[in-house]
Amino acid sequence: MWGTSMSSPHLGGIAALLKNSHPHWSLVAIKSAIMTTADVVDHGGKPIVDENHSPADFFAIGAGHVNPSKANDPGLVYDVQPDDYSPYLCGLKYTDKQVETRTQRTVVMCSQVKSIPEIQEMRVRPKRLVFTKVNQKATVEFMPQRKAGKDSNKQFSEGHLKWVSGKYSVRKYNLCHICMKFVPVSPY
Repeated sequence: MWGTSMSSPHLGGIAALLKNSHPHWSLVAIKSAIMTTADVVDHGGKPIVDENHSPADFFAIGAGHVNPSKANDPGLVYDVQPDDYSPYLCGLKYTDKQVETRTQRTVVMCSQVKSIPEIQEMRVRPKRLVFTKVNQKATVEFMPQRKAGKDSNKQFSEGHLKWVSGKYSVRKYNLCHICMKFVPVSPY
């Protein structure tokens, strides 16, 4: 982790504590635990605001205020192995549209609870996850759905998906860059 602010050494220290607590976790799992358990409200319980005192977007706050205690026991982490990226390689003959609208991740259950996703603004497959043991893995596919309406001209669309079960609430942030494709009109 790097940066120019004091957040970098703080996050580096938190990552070291998590690695000590969970030596089998990959760096991606540690990053996931930190990001998915971060708070999106300030210490007073109000939404985080930007420098203009407006509700902050993902570009202003990232994942939010880090919460080391929650990160140490996140309930669920997103982990990535090199093979997880292979569907995005050109040689697999996926169309540009398929690649830009689908994300598939592997989730790892790290608690003794069953999880059922609460879906908002995005198609998720499968619609239900059932874990029976710690460190069990499942593959989840995310397909963002662009909706026409008052914000249909926005360049970015942001939101989150929350996995909730028992004592755990794990947030996955979604930031989609909306691409407009222009087709030249033939003069003939």
